[in-house]
Parts: sequence; structure tokens; C-alpha cells
Amino acid sequence: MKRRIFTTLLLLALLLTSCGPTAEPPARSAPGDRSQPADASSETGKIAFTDALGQEFAIDPPERAVVMIGSFADVWVLAGGEDVLAATANDAWESYGLDLGEDVVNIGSPMKPNVELVLGAEPDLIIASSLSPSNLELKETFDRAGIPAAYFDVSSFQDYLDLLELFTQLTGHPENYVTYGTRVWEQVDGARQRAMLHSRVPTVLTIQVSGSSIKVKNSEDNVLGPMLKDLGCVNIADQDGSLLEDLSLEAILQADPTYIFAVYHGTDEAAAQANLEATLLSDPAWASLSAVQGDRSYILERRMYSLKPNALWGDAYEKLADILFEE
Repeated sequence: MKRRIFTTLLLLALLLTSCGPTAEPPARSAPGDRSQPADASSETGKIAFTDALGQEFAIDPPERAVVMIGSFADVWVLAGGEDVLAATANDAWESYGLDLGEDVVNIGSPMKPNVELVLGAEPDLIIASSLSPSNLELKETFDRAGIPAAYFDVSSFQDYLDLLELFTQLTGHPENYVTYGTRVWEQVDGARQRAMLHSRVPTVLTIQVSGSSIKVKNSEDNVLGPMLKDLGCVNIADQDGSLLEDLSLEAILQADPTYIFAVYHGTDEAAAQANLEATLLSDPAWASLSAVQGDRSYILERRMYSLKPNALWGDAYEKLADILFEE
């Protein structure tokens, strides 16, 4: 998320306005024990925060929430909000495997949600993505309907922690932050500590594979790249931006990365696998790479490295650390 989410009470927010903002802890700091809400919460019942669009909110905990994308719905359920989840997108079921009640409305694809179903769910809060063009296009509609619509951007593990903290305040289950925030942070920090014990700097190639394309990814704007950077790896696409435009086997051969990581994109993994085999794996030049010859070429799980991992962030970091820093 572009902005830090502030989950505090309206009275406290007003005091902070007059006294200046409180510095946030660094991303690698322990999140601490957030199992209890702020003491003043019971005084006003309002939750104050600022979303990724700079909108300021001071709202009551929702009774009917519509969550516009599956990854946010997953975090909402982790935060204890399943009972007040009125509707969400189809990827909540199809990609995240959420076992939601029959009364939860499926609003369709996150890329093309059915606005009539969204409004028909009678939400008192809409949670949307600031990175989704379709969600942004609906903002004016939500405003005209008088429905609070908060937009968020989750692009990193720290963003996930911030969103989870806010959601646990909105659902009234701050204790869930310990299970799905603090404990996951401990896993991530353990992987980071393992990386700090190693002086070598691995070079990596990361590719995203679908049935119709193969794209080289850098350390930004994807799930896997920032994790590898966080663990001390150097992505060859960060040094050679031309790789992002064209899949250049010649450039890959010249860089000869220590590790290769592929992630399937989309739900048709069989088609992605066939494309990977036909385009790269069957090429003798590809087979000459030291990562391939040394069994350091991996196909990673889509759930943890293409989709937002959410509660699996810790597992995702640990698996990478096991690969990179095995004794």
C-alpha cells in the first residue's frame, strides 16, 4: 500500500493531527503484541484510517462488507470478518479456496465485477484495490450511492501486516493479528536472519509463465522478486532492463544466474507447463545454464509466489531460505 494504514480511534487521530504524526517502526521491526485494541476504542466505537487514495475514514465496524478482490477477502477472513462478509469476487473461491457461506454473493471476476450485485448486497463498507482499474472506475458509483469505499494496495509483506491490523480492528478481533501477523512475521524474520549469516550474494532469474507467454520479472511489481531481494539476492533483470521487454536467452546465458525460479501465472497450469517446456526447457542452450546443470532451477507454487501469500508469507520466505541457504 502506498500509504501507511493508520488504525486508531477518531479521538486519537485528532490528537495526532495537532501534535504531528507518530513515526512508524521500520519494516523489519517486530510487530509486537497487537492482540488488544487501543483503550479509547470503546469510547467512540469508531475506527479511523487513511486508505491508499488518501481518503480519510472514521467508521463503525461494518455489518455487511463487500470485498472486491479475493486476496483481500482472504485477509478479511483471517481477521475474523467472515460473518460480516456479504459479497466478494470469484477468485476468493477459485484461487484462495475460501469456504464461504452460501449467503456470500459472488460478484464475478475481480477484473470485471458486477456492480449490480455489489450494490444489491447492501454493504455498509466496500474494500477495493487501488491497483485495479475496474475497482477505481467504480469509485464514483460507490460515492454516489453513499457507501464508504476504501482502497488499498498490498505489494509487500509489510503491507499485508498493515492491512491485517486494520481489518482486525474493523472486525473486532485484534487477537487474530497475533496468529496471522506476529507469528508469520517471526517466520519471515527467521528467514531474513539466515540470509544475513551468508556472505555470498546469489544471482537469480525469475520468470512468470502462462499458457501464452513467458515473462522475465525483476524485483518490483510481483510477489516473488521482492522476497528474493529481501533475502539478499541480485535479480539479473534489475541489471539488464531489456530482459523485461524481450525474453532474451542470449542475455540469460551471458548472465548465467546462480538460481532460476519459475512461477505459473493463471489457473491453467498444464498449459503453462507445456509452454515452458516448448519455449525453454527443450532448448539445448537452456540446458547449458549452470543453474540447470546444478539442479538449481525451480518451479514454485503459484499460491505462495504468484498470488498474494497472506498467511503463507512465512512459509514462502522459509522455503526460499531452504533453497538458497541449505547447509
